[in-house]
Amino acid sequence: MATYHYDLIISGAGPAGASCAMALEDSGLKIALLDKYEFPRDKICGDFIAAKGVRELIHIKPSLKERFEKFPHKTVNRSTHLFVGKMDPIQIDWVLKSYTIKRELFDNELVQSILETGKIDFFPVQAVKDVEANDEGVSVTTVNGSTFKAKMIIGADGAHSPVAKMLAGYKVDRKHYGGSVRAYYSGVENIDPAINEIYAHKDVLPGYFWLFPISKTEANVGLGMQSRHI
Repeated sequence: MATYHYDLIISGAGPAGASCAMALEDSGLKIALLDKYEFPRDKICGDFIAAKGVRELIHIKPSLKERFEKFPHKTVNRSTHLFVGKMDPIQIDWVLKSYTIKRELFDNELVQSILETGKIDFFPVQAVKDVEANDEGVSVTTVNGSTFKAKMIIGADGAHSPVAKMLAGYKVDRKHYGGSVRAYYSGVENIDPAINEIYAHKDVLPGYFWLFPISKTEANVGLGMQSRHI
């Protein structure tokens, strides 16, 4: 199988890996961005992108501002309502724009913005099988037999990072991780696309429910809690 040579390998093309790639587009480095999936791909998530995240992405790549504003498949979030028991909801208003965008679409939009520059090489369907490091750099072997060699690697491959496990013996600490389930509902009535809702219900504490509108009649609905309680 093929062997590729780069200055830097970024493993994972989600928001972490994509933002890293965007930040290094003009670095002059020869960069390979790897991901185990073909894009677009589904991803379990609440789909909410807080104002600070939007601001940081635009700081990294200013052209994203116009791209986000023109993107049709989003809701602009202005407020989050927290429901605790029978209390009146706690309202948190956002001064800057926050968005709710399906991760399938959002992640793909970031990757497409990278591909359009032609400065980063993207390799989808390249799940990492093995990583070796020595004084000369790193060598990555993928499940389909390709080999990528580089001076450095950045593991942006999620909470269960194969790169971190292989190079640093990293183990997941369930006390500091959360799990979730998510479903999309259509035909939802009486929702405001500008308001996200979070419910702290006694039957699921210390977890919580969320309802994040993705249109006037569709919502991302999920349940999340710390992994040790699942």
